[in-house]
Amino acid sequence: MSEVDDKLGGFDDFIGHIGSDDFILITAQDKAAALAEAVTQRFGQEIGSHYSFKERERGYIIVKDADGTEQHAPLMRLCVGVVLAKDYEFTDIREITEVSAELRRKACS
Repeated sequence: MSEVDDKLGGFDDFIGHIGSDDFILITAQDKAAALAEAVTQRFGQEIGSHYSFKERERGYIIVKDADGTEQHAPLMRLCVGVVLAKDYEFTDIREITEVSAELRRKACS
């Protein structure tokens, strides 16, 4: 994500890890759509290199749980939620992260 921000973003942008598998990019409204598209495209281009051909073909990896039982775990995917300040009134950063997490969840469903 930082490479995309370096190319399309600016000094006022912020990228951070907000917990678990959630990240946040804060940018100007006029750059948000282009950055979201670029991050999504970059993810799609790069993610396959983390899996074998066989894993990519079947769409999951096989992992063992604590009991040694094999489980099917889905391949990584990227879901992007875009929060525009003009659509909300925020009083602190937690509200932004909650709204962005909700929009990301909706994008993944």
